[in-house]
Amino acid sequence: MVKNNVWTPTSELEQLTEEFRKETQRMLKKAALENDCDVEELKFIVNDLGIVNIQGMWPDEVEEVRKEEKRLKLKRQIMKAKGMI
Repeated sequence: MVKNNVWTPTSELEQLTEEFRKETQRMLKKAALENDCDVEELKFIVNDLGIVNIQGMWPDEVEEVRKEEKRLKLKRQIMKAKGMI
């Protein structure tokens, strides 16, 4: 059986997006090790030139992120229970 890959303009974009995501995760892990903190306590911003700026979050920002993650997890559980996922 022969497998053909069909090129579409989005296929290249998806590959670049995945590579950017992996590189960003690597940068976050490195910054977390250097600053002796968890990756979850860091945030990043990308400017118009594509430069990634990694910053630590304030304690209230960390708490907000955790609350949002908890809310989304509960929402997914409810949707799964209703058979929507």
